[in-house]
Amino acid sequence: MNFQMDNRRSIHVFMNPIMQSWYDLFFINEVLTDIRFDTYVELGTYRGGLTVFLGLHAFSKQSEVITFDIRPEPDKPVYTWYKEMLPITHYCMDVFSEEAKNIVRNKARRGRIFLFCDGGEKPYDFETYAPLLEGNDVVMIHDKGREIFEHEVTPIAKKNGLIPFHQEDADKVGADIFSYIKWYKTK
Repeated sequence: MNFQMDNRRSIHVFMNPIMQSWYDLFFINEVLTDIRFDTYVELGTYRGGLTVFLGLHAFSKQSEVITFDIRPEPDKPVYTWYKEMLPITHYCMDVFSEEAKNIVRNKARRGRIFLFCDGGEKPYDFETYAPLLEGNDVVMIHDKGREIFEHEVTPIAKKNGLIPFHQEDADKVGADIFSYIKWYKTK
């Protein structure tokens, strides 16, 4: 059994492997429990662990998950079982393509989105998708202090009208996440 709370490579959510830590999941769960989003957008599906986690939240709030990865959709039984039951759509495409950006742009125009940047180019993910956010949309960027740093996110956030969103709480619980909200207009 794995009881290492900060182990990032071998934890599971409902038997599905996940790359985030328990601290990350705790923080994300608290935000998603308190706020309803129409669409949960994930950049970087990988093995689908967070996808399922988001799918459970989406199902409970009658929302949807869209997830992007350049790799094919996971095909392991646990992921596929959940995918059959949950409102998840996987796009096997480059997140920097116009098609991917248009999908997210259209979702943002129609309702409130939760965007989770966890692809291979986090600063570029954030820079590309931050301008697509509408009022009250929330964006989180994973791997804070490892793959993306404050000096990279601060100017992008400022340029796009984003302000920190429960960042002190994320830091307090040990989540390796930058968290922002586009606050100045409502949908």
